Amino acid sequence: MSQYHELVIDGTYDMVRGFVTGFLSGRAYPTPAVFSRECGIRRVSLGEKMLAWTGVHGQGAHIIVEDEIVGDLIREITTNEAGLDLKVVSNRRIKNATFDFHYRVFARVYAEEIKTIFAATSSGVTVGFEEGPEEIVKPDAKGVEMYTPDHDFQFFAKGSISGGFAHICPLFEKLAEHPLVEVGEIHLEYEE
Repeated sequence: MSQYHELVIDGTYDMVRGFVTGFLSGRAYPTPAVFSRECGIRRVSLGEKMLAWTGVHGQGAHIIVEDEIVGDLIREITTNEAGLDLKVVSNRRIKNATFDFHYRVFARVYAEEIKTIFAATSSGVTVGFEEGPEEIVKPDAKGVEMYTPDHDFQFFAKGSISGGFAHICPLFEKLAEHPLVEVGEIHLEYEE
């Protein structure tokens, strides 16, 4: 399994994004960089969060890249720091990633979709359930109503998922794409 690093690069967000994307494309690197702002990864700074809420792009970017390219990328930025107006502020190796989730669905078709996503999780992922997963079937409540106080079928769960970044990121994306699953931000844990 690949190791990942979180780099914080100072400079305008668009410049950082353009440079890193061009650098990886120029080297025909198969794995793209993951930009925290675009992928639900928690950034530490409150100021960054406030800028994200207002839609304003601030200075700098948190990006996730694989171990095998991080050295070349840092070297390229450091060598051309003045001309690019970019600077590597930090480089931390990611140990683990975690995010919370919850869902409550009232149709079997959606329950099966969610079960399929969870069934496809890799061995590098741990799912911890705080509640559920539980299916409740009440045949007496069957009926077609706009707003029903009771449902004939329910499937629900609440918990957290943790593991290596390489496994967490694709699972997070699949769950976030499902319209009936709510996911929290990805929290990164770093090596000391």
